[in-house]
Amino acid sequence: MQDGKYVRTLAAVTMFASVGAYASSVPIDLNDFLADPTVVVSGDGSSAAFSEDPVFAVVLLSNDPGLGDPVVIVPGPGVSLAFDYVFNVGAGESDEFGALLIDAATGSSAGLGYEFFAQVSGSGLVEINISALVGSTLGLRFQLTKLSGDSALASTANVSDVRLVTQEAPVPAPVFLLAAGLLGLIQIKRTNRGP
Repeated sequence: MQDGKYVRTLAAVTMFASVGAYASSVPIDLNDFLADPTVVVSGDGSSAAFSEDPVFAVVLLSNDPGLGDPVVIVPGPGVSLAFDYVFNVGAGESDEFGALLIDAATGSSAGLGYEFFAQVSGSGLVEINISALVGSTLGLRFQLTKLSGDSALASTANVSDVRLVTQEAPVPAPVFLLAAGLLGLIQIKRTNRGP
């Protein structure tokens, strides 16, 4: 009887250890965005470099379907917007780098939970879960902003690998389901043999 208990435990541990989620990603082409003159988008659309503009306080790289831009942000269950960034604030400067999802119906931010802002130098991966926005038409805006009292133009920002990431639901591998069924049949057969 004890052998059956161990077999079931082993089968359960093996089955749950084999279950895992996986992610797929769809790159977003930054060539589908409107870029201010001081924003340089790479030829393949995978990255963009921002530098401050001597005339304008805000430098934009923007995609707004409400203004006729192509729809590149499609929310769905388990979908997140992800991108890598590098922000370098010039010495003694007061600048801000930001990214925000735009509600195409209003032209404004989709909400505080769908924004990212940095006022100090830094880099990293930003991931914003947009699965709650299913059914919305969204745009995306990156911006480098010169804050009040700042007169220098040395701050820069870069974004790259902008993508939609979909977390797939975990599904056990068919082999492990088959193995669990076979172990169950073996256990039933042993139980029916009697003492």
